[in-house]
Amino acid sequence: MPRLEEYIRIHHITELIFSVPEYSTRDILACMAHFTNYGLKYRIVTAQSDTIIGGQNPNVKNDLFAFSLNDSGQPINRRKKRLLELILVFLLFLLSPFLIGLMSSPVNFFKNIFAVALKRRQLIGLASDHFPTPVIDLRQIGLASNDVLSDYMHHYRWEKDLVYCFKYLNKLGNKC
Repeated sequence: MPRLEEYIRIHHITELIFSVPEYSTRDILACMAHFTNYGLKYRIVTAQSDTIIGGQNPNVKNDLFAFSLNDSGQPINRRKKRLLELILVFLLFLLSPFLIGLMSSPVNFFKNIFAVALKRRQLIGLASDHFPTPVIDLRQIGLASNDVLSDYMHHYRWEKDLVYCFKYLNKLGNKC
């Protein structure tokens, strides 16, 4: 991986294409998490060929189809996630007199929302070396299946964070 990182930096690579038979899902996810800060686009190629020939149209002969991922590490998604976090922190603070009863620790609730506001923590997500520790870690709330985590990372939508925030609102008072 260090050589790949150097190659990406030197050659200004903007996209990584993974060949499914060569890498396990775990390897692909680890690589994507490792290169999150590079703003790369990722593609996973179907197992129809050992080489990439041509573009993305699956209907053209000798053209290998690849599907795009809308992963959580793309800059646009990171901005959307941050904006959502700031809006939610503001709303949570305004509604805090009504929410205090739901929290296991009101003190931790305020610590957590201020840590998110100051970008020391993220509200919802997966613990990783490249992101602040989440207040609501998807692995710790029982969403540890590879399908759920893969879907969250590869097909990121801010609406999912909103749903998880309200569904696991009581976790915001936990000590992290």
